[in-house]
Amino acid sequence: LSSRGFIKRMPTEEFRKTKRGVKGIIGQVTREEDAVMLLSVADTHDDLFFFTNRGKVFFLKCHEVPVGSRTSKGLAVVNLLSLGEKERVTSMVATRGLMKGTYLLMATRLGEVKKTPVEKFATMRSNGLIAMDFEPKDELASVCLATDNDDVFLATRKGQSIRFAVKS
Repeated sequence: LSSRGFIKRMPTEEFRKTKRGVKGIIGQVTREEDAVMLLSVADTHDDLFFFTNRGKVFFLKCHEVPVGSRTSKGLAVVNLLSLGEKERVTSMVATRGLMKGTYLLMATRLGEVKKTPVEKFATMRSNGLIAMDFEPKDELASVCLATDNDDVFLATRKGQSIRFAVKS
């Protein structure tokens, strides 16, 4: 998923292992200050959750994302998800089914954190679901999968950080 909202999926066979000193291979052509923002390795049968800056979550099966070539920019994500005005995708999480004991951990720009069991997202409407509610000036910054055995590490731009257990 690019920062300007273009998405595509590609088979891993498109990329081959290179030797030292090799420049590499282009994975996506970017235009007009566009850059790859989110990258996920997933199977075609995996579930994809898309979280927006306004706290909504959308669901797609991985095979519903169109296949693109290495040089194509992909399809605009607004053609796949019913995003609102000034709403953009900030996080993308790939899961293999709704595993018990797994949580979606959400964090906002102003430091609010929420832990929700993945099972709560079993039924999803096509126009999305409100995953987290927060203050009007705040927005969802990041979402990740976590279990009770994991630790959370949050850091600010000014270098302050905190670490705590997911279980707490």
